[in-house]
Amino acid sequence: MGHLIISRRPGESFFLRLAGDGNPERLLQSLTGDGIEVHVVGLLGRQVRISFDAPRDLNIVRSELIEQP
Repeated sequence: MGHLIISRRPGESFFLRLAGDGNPERLLQSLTGDGIEVHVVGLLGRQVRISFDAPRDLNIVRSELIEQP
């Protein structure tokens, strides 16, 4: 399991995706066993901090880092 904390403001988002070198079968097995744990760890004005504990085969990517066509 990996740990990540990100900050988001209203209107911002993130994506959960299979990692580029991830194994889909291993990810599914991890998700059915441990799942993904998500916590709100802080709130400051209009910004929320979100903590993820998720399998390493899963990428958590801020929407602004996704290439748009």
